[in-house]
Amino acid sequence: MSRIIKLSLGARGTIFAPKGRCLVSLDFRSQELMIAAVQSLDNLMLQAFRVPETLVDELGIVYSNPDADLHTLTCLQLFPDIFIEPDGSKLPKSKWVERAKDESQTKLPGSPRDYGKFLAAA
Repeated sequence: MSRIIKLSLGARGTIFAPKGRCLVSLDFRSQELMIAAVQSLDNLMLQAFRVPETLVDELGIVYSNPDADLHTLTCLQLFPDIFIEPDGSKLPKSKWVERAKDESQTKLPGSPRDYGKFLAAA
């Protein structure tokens, strides 16, 4: 007994595999960044793709691995102070990805063009 699974992805839904065959639709997460990492041989970027995407803390709570998140790794370089608590202690690593995504912590003054100039000069 064969099953037909219809894709509901616009025009892709009109394509069916011949009998005995199947079609696979894949969307690779961050494929452009992975290609850039391989082409540039950037060790930090390559390492981000080698580590697990999630970690488990001592209480068994699953959280995003900051070492697998290129945005967090970039923020760590550009805005190291956002990972320090007001009392001077280091923010727990389980909170790093959330803090890096907080635009109020990472937004630079000026236009996106100025941001690009800042990054190019760094």
